Amino acid sequence: MSNFTDTYLERSRRVASLLAWLDCELESHEAKAMKPENASRWGLVGDLEHIEELLKVPLCFLSRISEEEINRALKDGGQGDE
Repeated sequence: MSNFTDTYLERSRRVASLLAWLDCELESHEAKAMKPENASRWGLVGDLEHIEELLKVPLCFLSRISEEEINRALKDGGQGDE
């Protein structure tokens, strides 16, 4: 049976792997969106809006800050006061 530290580190590694995977997918999505034939495909922008909203959930959970504070930080172009 795993102890706390081993379990925590494994979960942390898995979350980091998912974030790296998401970053790769975001790069692929951007490459697709930047193709001239996709210049007016607003659904691609909608994809990002949906992802942004979904990402706020774990950020609120881990940071213990509100969605409104996150929105203000995004509007100001930063990540908040860390």
